[in-house]
Amino acid sequence: MQLRNRAVGTRAAAVVVSGAVVRGVWVAALAAGVAGCHSARETAPVGPGGGFTITERAESGPITALAVKPPFLWAAGSAGLRRFDLADGESEAVGEPNDARTRGITAIAVDDDGGAWVASAAGLGRWVAAGDDLRYEPKGTPGAVNAMAPRRPVATQGIWAGGPGGLYRYDGRIFPSIDGIREVAVSSIVLDEDGKGAWVGTFKNGVYHAEGDHAAPVPGGEAIFLDAVLGIAKTAAGTRLVAGNAGTEPRLYALTMAGVEGFHAPPGPVVVALVERGGDAVLIAGPPGKPQAYTLRPLAPGAAYPTGSLKFASLERERTGRWAAVPTPDQLPADVTMAASAGNDLYVGCKRMGVARATADGPRYLPGSQLVGDARRLYVACASRVHCVVVTDGPRAWLTDGDRYQPTRLGEPETATPLALATDAQGTTYAIARDAESSALVITRLASGLRAPVETDWQPLPKIALDLPPKTTPTVSFAAVSAANTLWLGLRVTDADGIDTGYGAAEIELGNGHAVQHRPRRPGEKAPAEALPLPSSLTGILFDSGATYYASLSGVSRWQEGQLRTWNENDGLASESVHAIARGSDGAVWAATSGGLARFDGQNWLPLGTTELATRGLARDGKGRIWVATSKGLRALPPDAAGTGADPALAPIVVPGDMRDVAVDKFGRIWAMSTTSIALVEPK
Repeated sequence: MQLRNRAVGTRAAAVVVSGAVVRGVWVAALAAGVAGCHSARETAPVGPGGGFTITERAESGPITALAVKPPFLWAAGSAGLRRFDLADGESEAVGEPNDARTRGITAIAVDDDGGAWVASAAGLGRWVAAGDDLRYEPKGTPGAVNAMAPRRPVATQGIWAGGPGGLYRYDGRIFPSIDGIREVAVSSIVLDEDGKGAWVGTFKNGVYHAEGDHAAPVPGGEAIFLDAVLGIAKTAAGTRLVAGNAGTEPRLYALTMAGVEGFHAPPGPVVVALVERGGDAVLIAGPPGKPQAYTLRPLAPGAAYPTGSLKFASLERERTGRWAAVPTPDQLPADVTMAASAGNDLYVGCKRMGVARATADGPRYLPGSQLVGDARRLYVACASRVHCVVVTDGPRAWLTDGDRYQPTRLGEPETATPLALATDAQGTTYAIARDAESSALVITRLASGLRAPVETDWQPLPKIALDLPPKTTPTVSFAAVSAANTLWLGLRVTDADGIDTGYGAAEIELGNGHAVQHRPRRPGEKAPAEALPLPSSLTGILFDSGATYYASLSGVSRWQEGQLRTWNENDGLASESVHAIARGSDGAVWAATSGGLARFDGQNWLPLGTTELATRGLARDGKGRIWVATSKGLRALPPDAAGTGADPALAPIVVPGDMRDVAVDKFGRIWAMSTTSIALVEPK
């Protein structure tokens, strides 16, 4: 396993059984273009010069299973199985690459001991803590499984598992099928209050109650007509509810001592999930692309439906019972497909945007997504508008049209890790990867002019050997090609304990492969004659005719006419933690720092607007706009922004989020990376 990204702090306080996880059935609607924070082609009416079309994605495929028991949330999808620590924000990939035990996962459930049960391509198994690692315990398989619910205590009571073939109960050795529900396809399972029985939702066969080795339809259950039971939960008043869809109609059923009564809402909204949060039932439903969380309340005779509620009326004309689905303040992603609850917190899995916690201020996506991981830099190279390559510090490269992402190779060995991309003035693209067998870098080259290149079009250059500290592996903090045809790479190294430190830069002559490493030298250490004593933690580079500027976490340095000069906070920088450097809209050199933007007047650095907004990336598009990746969204400064008027805090937010980097492709489109996703912004 690999420890990964720091996440947004998330509070969760109560144990929730895996039966509180419910998946939706928006497949057709989602395929038609529902996105996460932004739709696949959503116009954002903000920014200088009009709107932008934004395409945003965090995962190459949907979240397929979700379970939460604090302090951990488990999620599965195209990235395999991941575990998120909700207390400290860390996330980790579980298992090995291409591990059958973490691929094709259709259900996850967490037991009372904290073990995570998964239904995967390898069958059913349980991941348990083993020191600082996780160990997999295979349990066999009853066949395909859609839902699971561990009984209590799991060590002696086992687990319920359901799928197309019916319901099963693992007894510690095998999965015997349960009488009364054989060959009845199961869609959801919620554990009973006693920790042993279960409420079992099905596809088109209503609800069953299971105890021991037998299950039977709930009394009056023949009245339940749903394509699939998408959730079973109790309200704060103690009424057990069942929710789902019957064709295009949302439906709700109340299980009472008097029997089952059904209710329906007008067609249009789609039920996605029903879970229990904080001791009350929460329904997720709405038109495709506009889900809403609701609490559910019966209405007294003659009472009006609350404003904005979904109106559920009795399915029986002679009955006057009604229920209202009352909107909660929670804001949800547009592409919710399933939900899980923990105490008062509601978590959702998405088709495009990974996993989020719903809040009144908007969804809080969990970092550690498949496309971003813990990356700090975004590299993009496009052969055509629909054929781009994206690298985010590894572990793989992505081929994308801006909407769909699939893994690709750039001519590197199968075991190598892509790290960065750089394109020269002639359009030749260079891909940089880390060799798995040594500390060397693998560089491949793609000639310009190819509109749909394949892996074999990338031609390898000689490996570049690096002088690194023992037992460390290199990563790249920037990559750029100078007019002199030299490839500059910012170097960082990670030791065996995962500690990451800066290690200067490598300058590589692309014609002959000669490499020079520029970094501070230890006392008595001999340096090559051409090596510069550049700062260790370099973050960016700007080639400026006779000068070269270097951004670093210790200020800005300039090499000019054989002299190296460095500016820091004593020279006008609000923060010497400089993350990017570029030409501003006024032609001057700008720097993005943890204390806002700074402008170089030739002698000193002056702040551009606020010093309270962290800025991490800079890019200039073909219209002269400056795009700034900030801790509070991607912002665009107009072409005429200059001097103290260029305040990113006053610029409109084009893409919300904690932004890490921004880049412009050869078509003038903007690519932005946050801690959780990648967005393509196309100006109108």
